[in-house]
Amino acid sequence: SEIETVKGRNICDVSTSQIGVSWILSSDSARAICNVRVMPNTTYSLSFEDISGIDGMFFGQKVKATDTNVINGMTQITANRQITTTSTTNWLCIQFNKANISLSDIEAIKLQVEKGSTITNYVPYDNIQIINTGKNLFDKDNVIANNRFGSDGTLYAENGYSASYF
Repeated sequence: SEIETVKGRNICDVSTSQIGVSWILSSDSARAICNVRVMPNTTYSLSFEDISGIDGMFFGQKVKATDTNVINGMTQITANRQITTTSTTNWLCIQFNKANISLSDIEAIKLQVEKGSTITNYVPYDNIQIINTGKNLFDKDNVIANNRFGSDGTLYAENGYSASYF
């Protein structure tokens, strides 16, 4: 079957999280932020598997990742949810709270941000999806009996083999 590979649906790269920084970009050892590039006026699903290892998780919308203010304030995340961005939003800022937080604390959450209103099973950021399109490339009507293809693509007569061009 013909297959297609596409970039994974999780757009949240937690490995880029800024440890020891709050959403207002000030130093804070009990905070970390992860900025996720998004589109204005678009719905995103935010989901996670386990937040028991941190004290809290919040999100806010920003025009620029470097903004020290957010649109409509920060909102606590206690359950999977949908977020619809404003007309000026270009970034989601996700803040994680825990004393002496580390990247492994954040990775353990298995946070996923994906475009659309449907929450799907977690996949790591930049995961490649393989999609089977169902198209069969084998053409059974053009099988050449008692022949085989060499490694150079040349067709050789040989009993016991069958060959077909795709």
